Amino acid sequence: MVEGEVEWREPTWLGDGFDAVDYGLEIATDSGAVFSLTWDPRGEQEGIGLQRIPMLGSGVRSDADVAIWDVGARGASWVSLIDGRVTGVELHYVPWDEATGSFWCRRITLHGSDTPVEVVMGDSQDGVLVPSAETVAVLHPGTAVPVWR
Repeated sequence: MVEGEVEWREPTWLGDGFDAVDYGLEIATDSGAVFSLTWDPRGEQEGIGLQRIPMLGSGVRSDADVAIWDVGARGASWVSLIDGRVTGVELHYVPWDEATGSFWCRRITLHGSDTPVEVVMGDSQDGVLVPSAETVAVLHPGTAVPVWR
């Protein structure tokens, strides 16, 4: 768990209007259910996936040497979702291969009691949001959903 004040002053994941997350994020509910939202590697499903399993042991190996940032404890820009109630989840699929009729999910909207939280397939390049197949980005409230081809 990342706890050092120096790291929290300039977190590596903070971009201009978004938070870039290498592997994904984990959402824990008051009832004890844990969900992971991660990018899915190539295969039968691609894009962003949402599963009712923890990140460690699924999105990353349980013994992986990764930095875990508890943004709920520090007040992320999308704190309304952290302290609020999730009222809906919307998966945005687009066609991937017309020949096979396959689709992929490039964005997930988490609806809550306040502003929706958008999670996209994106990464930070010099602090700017760019498309990515291996990183997800949580958009800050007021940041427009990017239109990528």
